[in-house]
Amino acid sequence: MRNHNFKFRMYTGSKLMGKNSGAPIFAALFAGIAGSFAVLLVVIGVMNGFQDNYITRRVEIASYHASLMPIDNKQGCTYDRTIIDELYRQIPEIEAAVPFCDRDIIILFRNKIDSDRQPVKLRAVDPEELRKDSRFNELFNITHGSLDLSQDKIVLGEELGWRELSFARINSAVYLTPDISLQTLAGKKEKDAGEFRVSGYFNTGSYDYDRYWAFISLSSFFKLTETNQIDNIGLKFKKGVNRRVVTEKIRNLPLLKEYGLEIKTAEETNSAYFAALRLEKTMIMFLFVIIFLMVATNIFGTLRLTILEKKEKILILKALGTVPRDIEQIFLFESFILAFGGATVGMLLGIFISHNILNIFAVAEFFINSLLAIAIPAEIFEPIVIYDTSIYYQTDFLVKFGFSELAIMYFSIVLLTLLSAYIPVTKAARLRPNKILQEGL
Repeated sequence: MRNHNFKFRMYTGSKLMGKNSGAPIFAALFAGIAGSFAVLLVVIGVMNGFQDNYITRRVEIASYHASLMPIDNKQGCTYDRTIIDELYRQIPEIEAAVPFCDRDIIILFRNKIDSDRQPVKLRAVDPEELRKDSRFNELFNITHGSLDLSQDKIVLGEELGWRELSFARINSAVYLTPDISLQTLAGKKEKDAGEFRVSGYFNTGSYDYDRYWAFISLSSFFKLTETNQIDNIGLKFKKGVNRRVVTEKIRNLPLLKEYGLEIKTAEETNSAYFAALRLEKTMIMFLFVIIFLMVATNIFGTLRLTILEKKEKILILKALGTVPRDIEQIFLFESFILAFGGATVGMLLGIFISHNILNIFAVAEFFINSLLAIAIPAEIFEPIVIYDTSIYYQTDFLVKFGFSELAIMYFSIVLLTLLSAYIPVTKAARLRPNKILQEGL
């Protein structure tokens, strides 16, 4: 009996839908769901990669997990090793406590007034403390030379030294000056500008740091500025510790009041930047919610029109004794394929595109530049670069997906598709056979 009912539903379903009558519409809806989901995954995966890559580097290289700074930010504090020793003694969760100073300066290459001049952010650090920072050293890769921050040595970003100023080789002399007009270099350079020797070049995978940052030691900085003031003490915590709990422990130390210091986390130091990233992701998610609502509306309208076209056959089947559940199953089966099939294909396609997006860019650049090379004279032709590191501020391209994020998006799309189909299907199942007579059948 059950087998008979199954065959009857399959037969009536094929008669109801009509042989291949809805195939183009079904294919269009399937492609719409799969394509929209794939685009959503590519955008979210790339954005997650960008944010994770840049936030990680911003925290691990520039901002630290937390920073001790003077309560009055306009003034630095006198460098006192006692503060760092006490932090290690009282807070064993601290991996590294790195005193540092940041200055915006002009760096000159070659011993000439008309040499290449580049604005950079100079960071002065304690080399011994810097070596304790394991995650900094994982991201801070020395590609040429060595991380030598001894007296009057400087380490530059690879993008600065090898792309912008390729002649600045290891042990080359460079000059630092805070005077952007460079007038202080018109006389005695040895007196008016600090002379340093390039000991190495680093690569962090972030264009912002590799192009605009330089590192020297605190002792060199003190000699250059004739002071012993530092800006902050950057704190890195050991892996696995609860950073909020450790931060509160440090905040309650009498040591901070004694030296007039306060502690700020990376989130507090970069609050505006992190808020902008969250807002950007929220707006993109909102945009794609609108897109999927439009897809769901199309599914609703298409099924509603299909049901209207097949209304006479539905009523005839009900007059012959077909129960509403069988009619619902006919249409819901198609919606089920649309929902799960489209979402699955879209997820696989999106993940594949995301992890091969640089190859896709390379192929697109090849074809576009090949066509442009034919149409544009060689003397004015400039190749198009889709992924320009100077624009996106990171030299590598990371894609990141969270399992929970994928699951939520997947089942949300499936649920939205099924709900958009359920309303017209239930209405079709409730049609009464006596409407045949009312319509003159």
